[in-house]
Amino acid sequence: MFDPKTKASGKPDKTHPSAKVAEASAKLVADEIRTQVSELAKLLKP
Repeated sequence: MFDPKTKASGKPDKTHPSAKVAEASAKLVADEIRTQVSELAKLLKP
């Protein structure tokens, strides 16, 4: 749901991922960077 303080419409927010989905997506991206771009891998948190 949208935050009531920011013009909530009462409908589910299907545009933005939940924190759980965002974290999973970030992990997938980081894992691929580690395997594909070794120069950047050292800059990522373990």
